[in-house]
Amino acid sequence: MSSGKLIIELDDEAHDHPDQIVYDRRKMLKFELKYMIRIFVYIITRVIMTTKLTLTIDDTVINSAKKYARQKGKSLSQIVENYLKSISAQDESPPSLSPKVSSLMGKIRLPDDFDYKKQLGKALTEKYRK
Repeated sequence: MSSGKLIIELDDEAHDHPDQIVYDRRKMLKFELKYMIRIFVYIITRVIMTTKLTLTIDDTVINSAKKYARQKGKSLSQIVENYLKSISAQDESPPSLSPKVSSLMGKIRLPDDFDYKKQLGKALTEKYRK
């Protein structure tokens, strides 16, 4: 890491207010520290904590995925990472059933050939036919 010089040019008015110079220097150091922390966090999350992954994917899928990423203003790696995070988050927290629904489980016996889609269609047709 290289060090640099801080050169402050003072006009005639600045000589009359030395306390302002000290305040401005503190403000500048705070600003520099803030951005050094941001750079450090970026390096940690993007360089140190990432692992390269090789995938074999159809060319047309890759091209359309790259186009999608460009439209969203993101890299393809970010898109894939976000997708993988979303599916792994879904696996971690299964939806919970209310106690009322849980108490009803196993109470209703339906025939093996029961087609709920067909029954739902019939019920909706009857409901909206009126």
